[in-house]
Amino acid sequence: MNTLYFREQFITAAIDHESDTIKGDSRKTNRAADKLAAIYVELKQDVGKLIEILLELLNYPNESVQKWAAGYLLPYRQEIAEQKLEEIANGDGYGFTTFDALMVLKEWRKGTLKFPPFDS
Repeated sequence: MNTLYFREQFITAAIDHESDTIKGDSRKTNRAADKLAAIYVELKQDVGKLIEILLELLNYPNESVQKWAAGYLLPYRQEIAEQKLEEIANGDGYGFTTFDALMVLKEWRKGTLKFPPFDS
C-alpha cells in the first residue's frame, strides 16, 4: 500500500471538495467526497496507517483537509478529532468549513454519522 499516494490523494480531494463547494459545482463536490470515502475505505485495510495519516493531516495548512481528517478520525481517536473539529468550528476560517465542522460534530454526537462503506 502506497500511503504517500493515498495521503496526497486525500489532500487533493479535500481541497477540491472545498473549492467545488465554494463554486457551487455539486457534481464535482460529490465526486471529491466520493473520492475521500474511497481513500478512507482503502486505508482502513491497515487501520494503523489510516490513523497515522489522519493524525498527520490534522496539522495540514488547509482547514478543509484538517476537517476531513478529523471527521474520519472520530471512531479511532475521538477526543483528538473532536478537539480539532471544535477548533475549526470556533475559528475564523471560511464559513462553509466552520459550518461543516459543526455539523460533523453534531451528527457524531447524535450517533447518526456514518462511515464508508455505507452498506455495512
